[in-house]
Amino acid sequence: MLILWVISLFATLTIFTAGTTAGLYNNLNKISTENHPVSLMYTVPGSESGDKVNRLMKDADTVYTDQIRYTEIEGDLSPTRRWPSDYPIILIPEADFHRLAGRMDKEHDLELGINEAIVFYDGNINQATDPYTGKQIRLNSSEKVRIVKYQNYGLLNQSLGAFPMVIDDGLYAKIAEGKTAQMRIYKLNHEKSSGSLVQAVEKIVAQNPSSGQPPIFSSFYQEYQKGMQTYGILIFISSFLGLVSLLATGSMLHYKQLTEAADDRPRYEILDKIGMGRPEVRKAIAKQLLPIFMLPLVIAIGHSSILITALSRYLHINMLLPFVCSVGLYIVIYSLYYFITLTKYENVVTD
Repeated sequence: MLILWVISLFATLTIFTAGTTAGLYNNLNKISTENHPVSLMYTVPGSESGDKVNRLMKDADTVYTDQIRYTEIEGDLSPTRRWPSDYPIILIPEADFHRLAGRMDKEHDLELGINEAIVFYDGNINQATDPYTGKQIRLNSSEKVRIVKYQNYGLLNQSLGAFPMVIDDGLYAKIAEGKTAQMRIYKLNHEKSSGSLVQAVEKIVAQNPSSGQPPIFSSFYQEYQKGMQTYGILIFISSFLGLVSLLATGSMLHYKQLTEAADDRPRYEILDKIGMGRPEVRKAIAKQLLPIFMLPLVIAIGHSSILITALSRYLHINMLLPFVCSVGLYIVIYSLYYFITLTKYENVVTD
């Protein structure tokens, strides 16, 4: 029985790993959209380069476009216990936030007080978790704000490399002190096929960055392609390790049963002498082997189903179809071991 439990453990890990990787790959579009809600965002360059970009974007299939003010500062995010004290903060005035969030069709009803702030989903695995509300954040030597609202959606792309925060317009004007930059934002209809457009815009923006603030450039397309490559590699690795694990566990059962077949040969010789034909012998062997092969499989499917359900609910993504496909593929290969073992077992006890 010990070997069956060991096999069921390996099978559980194999099915769960394969189902998880396939599920994440299948939900890549949802994950990418949550982490990178806008198709293209960049610091508005000088007038000449800006005109070139505008001409490029003129014929783009655009859902919405906006231009917001921002300033990048070095505050102190250590009270959040999620970011180091020197992590950059992108401050956005409240009026620009309301306009952009409205175009994104996101919640934006809260009106801020003078020392209050709104923050957003930061790529945390559990999107519903709020680690920010109530925390006091120092913006500079004289100004502090209290986070009064955590929005469980992203306002800007996660690849921004800074922490976006919305503050009152008056406080923004006081802190920015004329160092405001402009960020152009586009949402495209066919953003997964916008590679050539994104590369052209990035090239123009990089040639003539605006002064005053570190230049920003981020696109959904680039991050989506990175996700495709990352999850593609993970699928290859998990598939390889899963296949090795399946071959190992199947071989363990296979050779264990063939070893027992040699010991059972005298019993089947007696059955042969009393007139039992080969079809009846095969049927008897099949009934004998079926529970031995079925027990680890049933345990593994049950355990991995519980694990994948818990993970799916935690991540708020649907992993049912990839998991069912992974289980189906595992059963097909596992069944081959059963029928090969059945045939060889029969040959051992009847020859």
